[in-house]
Amino acid sequence: MVENPETTGVNMSDFFSRLSALIRKEMLAIFKNPKSRVFVLLPPFIQIIIFGYAATLDLTNINYGFINRDRGSAAREVLAGFNGSGIFKPEAAPANEKAMADLINRKTILEGLTFQEDFTRKLLNGQPAEVQAVFDGRNSNSANIAMSYTMGVISEFNAEFREKHNLPQPAIRLEKRTWYNPNYNMRFFMIPALLAVLAMLDTMMMSSLSIAREREEGTFDQLLVAPYRPSEIIAAKAATYVLVGLVQMTMIFLISLFWYRIPFHGSIALLYLGLVTFILAAVGAGLCISALSNTMQQAMMGMFLTAMPFTLLSGLATPIDSMNDFFQYLTMLNPMRYGIVIIHRIYLEGAGFLLLWRFFLYMFLIAAVTLCAANAIFKKQLHG
Repeated sequence: MVENPETTGVNMSDFFSRLSALIRKEMLAIFKNPKSRVFVLLPPFIQIIIFGYAATLDLTNINYGFINRDRGSAAREVLAGFNGSGIFKPEAAPANEKAMADLINRKTILEGLTFQEDFTRKLLNGQPAEVQAVFDGRNSNSANIAMSYTMGVISEFNAEFREKHNLPQPAIRLEKRTWYNPNYNMRFFMIPALLAVLAMLDTMMMSSLSIAREREEGTFDQLLVAPYRPSEIIAAKAATYVLVGLVQMTMIFLISLFWYRIPFHGSIALLYLGLVTFILAAVGAGLCISALSNTMQQAMMGMFLTAMPFTLLSGLATPIDSMNDFFQYLTMLNPMRYGIVIIHRIYLEGAGFLLLWRFFLYMFLIAAVTLCAANAIFKKQLHG
């Protein structure tokens, strides 16, 4: 009588021996040709460089025009503040508002400033003096950022002008302090978040192709007669892609530290614990897709249909608090939401496990559910 391997007890050493053999098989399947090795190692490097320099909401070069009708020196001092900021670049000094509008319409300038004749006189008399600032709102994000920078320059000028001319200070003076990112550098937000985003996309893509690739290459039939449990096969595939994902994330982490020079304030061990838990959840989702797919094309389609909502509902582009109630509840099923929070708080704040344990628990539960689901689907197909 042949014993069912699903019900036969095995000791731990036998389990790990069988698991390591399956992991070696998976590693050979990934790295057996140079193209596969390049596919695993090169994309994370390219992605982090492209995202680091191109995918940023910061504005570092704002072209602006100005009309200066002021008969005093205050407007020139304001313009000197703009020019000395390192962000604003004077592009033109049009003669009138119509010429200014033409420059904005042609996208020659993003912003136009207009100073009236009595600008200095009103300031010296303690009266409010207006500066008209017109922005190109076709790109609302750039316009909002330029407006914020403009308000910063004007606010700094106000304080210096009042002190220089012994004018009364405002009743409330705002003293700003920004924790964790004092220079408002967008990379401080984006690069650590990419650890989660790229971990999700890359490992999910590789794992989603795993079982489908076995079917297309004809090796799936070998699994039907192999003396391995479905749970061992799924565990080996998950472990393989977790290891590959950790190698990729280590590359990105080192680039963020030494190339982009983003200071790391937390625990390396806690960061990697978060990455392992998060990658397990991503691999579980990918293996579910792969187990349900008959071809690699179907697996790729399923991965993209899943990855896009994960990214949009992660809080990376849109704050979760700004979403309606239904989507806020839906984000609770998204491991990327918790991965980004954990990585940001460990990386930038130095937060410990006691502050983050709930997020770890949510990710662990998602990983457990997806891996168990992948195992159940695969087991049914293997023995069905």
